[in-house]
Amino acid sequence: APLLAQVCVADSAHRMEVSVPNDAAGAASGANAASAASGAGAGAEVPRKVDIGVACRVLRAWDNTGATQSRGAPLWAAFWSHAEKIGDEKLYATQFDPADPLNTPRGLQTDPARLGAALGAAVLDLQKYGVAIDAATGEVVSVTENGRRIPLYGGCSETGYFTSACIFGDSRANPAADGADLLGNSYMQTVGFPQQGADGGPTAYTMMADAESDDPGSPYFSGGTLRYASRDWLRMPFATGIASDTHAAAGDTIRLDAIIDGGAATGAQP
Repeated sequence: APLLAQVCVADSAHRMEVSVPNDAAGAASGANAASAASGAGAGAEVPRKVDIGVACRVLRAWDNTGATQSRGAPLWAAFWSHAEKIGDEKLYATQFDPADPLNTPRGLQTDPARLGAALGAAVLDLQKYGVAIDAATGEVVSVTENGRRIPLYGGCSETGYFTSACIFGDSRANPAADGADLLGNSYMQTVGFPQQGADGGPTAYTMMADAESDDPGSPYFSGGTLRYASRDWLRMPFATGIASDTHAAAGDTIRLDAIIDGGAATGAQP
């Protein structure tokens, strides 16, 4: 909202131009965005004029998530990769406070010229790599297994995503990448506990982003990734009433009897 209020005018149905410095560092910091508009800097490169009207409309319609079908998330990630280089002191209205880490830093205070340059640079980034301005997350973040492209979700943690699927290394400048260029979730587990005095034990769910096998010929090669892509969590069994002979000697067989989710389960452990 602050970005749209400062950079995108209320009527963004028409062309909107911003000045974007030609050098990547300048586009990131916006250091010469304001001065370029006044023609300062003898011999300096003339900044590019970039239309951000479409980008503004995409961000207005964005659902503010990194879901697979979320259109606008790649544009936001490209914008933030430039905006964050402005520097915290100039970017945020409220600086980070160790006493309030969940709510700080917050608010944008930088001038519209710098923010506009960052958004314009994001538009150029997407155009350079052939990515649509309104691309969805799953169109640029994916893995390919046995020739099958599997769209994913999430983003880089520094952009604000808890679900990580971040392009890294030399490919970081490219808004679109596949498996080998992604750094993200692997094994995940959530555990819930009943309220005090309530019946039942912990409830745990797990999900693994990677497949169970790295052999393309295995039937388990892509099953885990497909389950992760569809957010299909597995419920873990919870066992109660486990009993064993604590006086068993080495080499003896210990019999374990347990109740797992209401069903009996028996096993032997040497």
